[in-house]
Amino acid sequence: MIERYYNLFDPAKHYTQLLFRAGDGLQSRELNEIQTTLIHRLQGVADALLKDGDIVSGANLQIDADTGLVTLEAGRVYLRGAVREVPAATFTVPVDGRVAVGVRFTTRTVTELEDPALREPAVGVRNYQEPGAGRLQETLAWGWEGAGTSDGKPGDFHAVYALDNGVLENRRQPPVLDGVIASLARYDYDANGHYVTEGLGVRFLSTDLDAQEHLVSVAEGRANIDGFKVEREASQRLRLPIDPD
Repeated sequence: MIERYYNLFDPAKHYTQLLFRAGDGLQSRELNEIQTTLIHRLQGVADALLKDGDIVSGANLQIDADTGLVTLEAGRVYLRGAVREVPAATFTVPVDGRVAVGVRFTTRTVTELEDPALREPAVGVRNYQEPGAGRLQETLAWGWEGAGTSDGKPGDFHAVYALDNGVLENRRQPPVLDGVIASLARYDYDANGHYVTEGLGVRFLSTDLDAQEHLVSVAEGRANIDGFKVEREASQRLRLPIDPD
């Protein structure tokens, strides 16, 4: 944190508003606590609708199952009470074992020393070009962890996608927590079970006798699982053990 910064917000005290009184001096920590109080309230609502790592838009992943080359689009991901931008990225991950691909969350404090534009810009006032409030900068970048290793980059990791031996697992769409939607999902599952709504055709490719495996292709598509939509955004190859039984 920066010098002379105070913020004594404590959710356990259940303070919901700051009540300013005429004649009493304004404390800088009160301005900081206004922001934190509002962020805390907003996050409580947002967390009821989305969970950390939910994709809001973009952020599609493609992987080469042979080389492990991962290509990720820029997009918007929900994390820690806010929808955040994440830029595009490309990197290589292991193709043996399970690997999580997600975002790394980093924070830093910025003052006029790092960004001179934070100095007072108003010409003709006493504090012209004097320092003012600092800024808290929060950024996301794509990363990965798993198979006993990681990308080694800084930041708190939050998983978004799961890869199993170089194959992208199914991804559920972010839920809309509406009582009607949840009731419809239960009714749909009770009446129809799991079913394909689009694509997801399976095609036999070849047999690897050395590895005793069949190689099949699963097309992109959509299915209803437990009453909710689950998507495969790209066709994928699967290796299945030969089992005559």
